Amino acid sequence: EHARDLAVNHKVTRDSRFLSPAFPNIEEDRRFLLQAYKAINEDVKSRQPLVPASEWLLDNFYVIEEQIKEIENNFSNKILAGLPVLLTGHYKGLPRVYWLAIEMIAHTEGIINDEVVTRFIRAFQSEVSLTSAELWSIPYMLRIGLIKNIRKIALHIVEAQEQRKSADKWSERFLDSIQRSQEELQKTIDEFDKSTGVMESAFVERLLQRLRDQGGEASPILRWLDEKLADQDMIAESVIQSEHH
Repeated sequence: EHARDLAVNHKVTRDSRFLSPAFPNIEEDRRFLLQAYKAINEDVKSRQPLVPASEWLLDNFYVIEEQIKEIENNFSNKILAGLPVLLTGHYKGLPRVYWLAIEMIAHTEGIINDEVVTRFIRAFQSEVSLTSAELWSIPYMLRIGLIKNIRKIALHIVEAQEQRKSADKWSERFLDSIQRSQEELQKTIDEFDKSTGVMESAFVERLLQRLRDQGGEASPILRWLDEKLADQDMIAESVIQSEHH
């Protein structure tokens, strides 16, 4: 149904002058993913706890590199020159078939198989026919789309790892303040409020974990944290479940 909706709500041109010169820019994706890989590797060396997605990226980075090399070696500007280009919308200036690949990935959370591809493309073509060049390029467009999707996830991984490190530092400060006095705890809370804006879910999840591990000793700061979360319309258990997912 979504594929049919896409088919009747777009405009294209065969004029390659409208194609964005930045596409597919896979080299930039490769550099970013390599930086993310190295950052996660450093966390492993320093014995930082990793989210499952980090472990997946470490274990499968060689697969990603192989796919990027495949794209770089076999996907040329000559191929792009023959593809219809979108004239409107968020993906204006990009090949229509790449847009279809991105939509397919987004609506399946990246779970791509033969059946998904076949059903999606057949449904689209029940309204508008793709060119033979577009059909031929689908595997490459899916590779490119998946690489860029992994890049988005890798960005989240790196940011989450930094948030978790920050949470570790603040949990140590909170616990140290509790042991000293109520006044010291309040000073630390005030400093936190001044230096921290909206708390990210990765930060909250890690902070809750560290504080709850301390049992009753951390109850004053946990009560404060629950109030802080309520101000951000967040619920502790929902944040934990979302972050783990």
